[in-house]
Amino acid sequence: MVTESSIIDEPYGFIRFEFFEDGWEEHDLRRVDLYSYAPQLERAGKALLPRMLKAHRDAGRPVSCVINNPFVPWVPEVAHQLGIPSALL
Repeated sequence: MVTESSIIDEPYGFIRFEFFEDGWEEHDLRRVDLYSYAPQLERAGKALLPRMLKAHRDAGRPVSCVINNPFVPWVPEVAHQLGIPSALL
């Protein structure tokens, strides 16, 4: 029987959710405008995501696949540049 704990126990790995700052203040009104926010999120993400993935690798927890959604279409490009497979959720 597969249980939640057996899914996340080593050596099988687990799913991690990582978040990064977008570079704007929390209540910045530009966040409600998708045409302003999407480019900012991409700029910040393209700078921070490689650092996050490399930090996991350097800590002995390499990321084996990056899972993203269609609202962040630049993520597979970053993963590919680092040699990490990606999947669309």
